[in-house]
Amino acid sequence: MKKEHLRERKKEVKKGYFEAASEGTLFLDEIGELPMNLQVKFLSVLQDQFFMRVGGNKKIEKQCRIICATNQNLEDMIHQKRFREDLYYRINVMKLTVPPLRERREELACLVHEITEEFNAKYNMKKYFLPELVAWIKKQKWPGNIRELRNFIEKAMIISDTDEITLGIVGIIKNKESINFHEDMTLHEYIEGMEREFIVQMYNKYPSSIQLGKKLGISQSTANRKIQKYIGCSQK
Repeated sequence: MKKEHLRERKKEVKKGYFEAASEGTLFLDEIGELPMNLQVKFLSVLQDQFFMRVGGNKKIEKQCRIICATNQNLEDMIHQKRFREDLYYRINVMKLTVPPLRERREELACLVHEITEEFNAKYNMKKYFLPELVAWIKKQKWPGNIRELRNFIEKAMIISDTDEITLGIVGIIKNKESINFHEDMTLHEYIEGMEREFIVQMYNKYPSSIQLGKKLGISQSTANRKIQKYIGCSQK
């Protein structure tokens, strides 16, 4: 009897999200991905203001505040029968729209600095992005928003072999993500691929059309055309 009592007490200390949030805030990201069967259960908690632990039979009062987030159009999902209309009106009490990064370009410089410092602490680095690279970042659309930006910054910091990260890292990343050479390639495609890899590597060391042209023995205008072609930016 005593062992059973101890077992029961051990089970009760395992708290779920609602209980762990207590009187605080529970943030539910990507609410649009919640399966229909769980939408019903979630709606029940919001309506009745109580929940039960898995395997339990005791009602627990919901005391936390709930914030939901999604990058999907829930109204469209309702029409597609993928999201419950009653749940939508339960969670849509106060709606805050966060504009995509392409509409908040003035914030990108601060975001780059903040994310860079985060990864510097994580990987024990002291790397930083040069203004020319930050300017390039501010011109991009970033359809994946903050996740895509974080992915790019982390990748750039890991790949770069110097603390000072130049615009040349863009080409290096693109080159690493490009399709590998294969048997069906033409000679022109193969040569172009080799030239791209060479230009990207050299531009990372000589990040201007003047420096690159002088190092490669070509004119500044030719160097600039190749930078535009393989890296996607113009350098004077």
